[in-house]
Amino acid sequence: MRRPTGPGSSEITRRRYFVDFVVLGGWLVVLVLAGIALGSLVAGPFARVLYRSVDDPLNRYLWIHRHAAGIAQANGVSDIATLPVAGLIAMSAASFFALRRHALEPFLQFGAAFLGAGVITVSVRFAVTRPSEYGHDKGFPSGHVMLAVTVFGMLAVYAADATSSRALRRSAVGVLTLVVMAVAAARLLDHAPSDVFGSIVLGAAWVYAIARHGRRSGRPDRVIDVSTLETRQRHRFGNRGYAGADQQ
Repeated sequence: MRRPTGPGSSEITRRRYFVDFVVLGGWLVVLVLAGIALGSLVAGPFARVLYRSVDDPLNRYLWIHRHAAGIAQANGVSDIATLPVAGLIAMSAASFFALRRHALEPFLQFGAAFLGAGVITVSVRFAVTRPSEYGHDKGFPSGHVMLAVTVFGMLAVYAADATSSRALRRSAVGVLTLVVMAVAAARLLDHAPSDVFGSIVLGAAWVYAIARHGRRSGRPDRVIDVSTLETRQRHRFGNRGYAGADQQ
């Protein structure tokens, strides 16, 4: 979003930031409630069926074949989705794109992605408790996967918008997607597959909300410039026609 110029531009900017804050706050509340609803289904009515049919068999298979599947090797990759590292990546990316665009929106959007992931994870975990069958499971959703999806998802959105080359876009999005999938695979050693899948869904929805609203609100303000308007009118009607229209 380009900062508007001219009289009242600071007031327009403040209003736009306020609207952004309110709209994204609404999206966050909706996603928290959706996460609690999804977690209640996963840990409630469908818990035993999900555990016996999907989570437990897949966890056993992955644990036995963790070296062949590359999950053990990917375990170190999940360190990039810890709070300090993910926060540093988000701040560095926001600083780079803020300097590139001469705008504050990257700080707001990457900050919203990082903080929103934490709010969703803590809120859903506080409201949802896994059954005792899951034992060592660390809860729904996975915080590491949520941070990976939101931070690297926003990085993919900005990287795709930074270039007009379709090949570079696909390469950037592909590499960042592989990083997220590596983190998700590594967390399968500590989480049930339903935890990881739910985290991907909630994180992707939060990134979509930020990116969609950011693009919609990122259009420059249409400040009417009287001199520009007169020039366009003269070019359209001609000097005589414009003078006649002005006299009428």
